[in-house]
Amino acid sequence: MANEMSDPTYPIVEEIAGYWNMDTEFSEEEAVALVKQAFSLHPEYAEAYKREFVEAYRDRSYSWMSLFSRLNAHYPPSEEVARIYAKKMLWDAVFDASGGDVGH
Repeated sequence: MANEMSDPTYPIVEEIAGYWNMDTEFSEEEAVALVKQAFSLHPEYAEAYKREFVEAYRDRSYSWMSLFSRLNAHYPPSEEVARIYAKKMLWDAVFDASGGDVGH
């Protein structure tokens, strides 16, 4: 039997992405505000998240589509659209312009 969780895991990224879970009933704006608040209270956690997000984003074997599906957060039509959404919501929105570049 194949392991359906074969993606590399990025626990901090997955925890933060959970704020966008449809079951939480947070709007995208509310999710961003909550994450920003948590990061302002715990800057070391924000730094760990930045490092892990960059690693996950650069890891082409990591499936953002799978992550969003598991979290019931977003249902993009393709892996590329899922990557774009991840960068938009989990990086650009959270760090405004201050987060730096995550690479390709």
